[in-house]
Amino acid sequence: MNTATVSEFRTHIKKYLDDVELKNESIVVLRGGKPIAEIVPIKTKTQKRTLPKPIRIGTSVTEALLENRASSRH
Repeated sequence: MNTATVSEFRTHIKKYLDDVELKNESIVVLRGGKPIAEIVPIKTKTQKRTLPKPIRIGTSVTEALLENRASSRH
């Protein structure tokens, strides 16, 4: 995990974001020596990220939640 001050991060944002994306590294942003944010890579399709099922138009929120809950149990 890399660290950068706010000013370093702002100045070299492209480099840091490239590191997050290409090297799969996290970056902790510091202000006054204290961590204030962490930039982390998102999961890719190869990491089997599951997305929620889309809601059908005309379905109530309650029906959609119950349907989604039921389908995730199978």
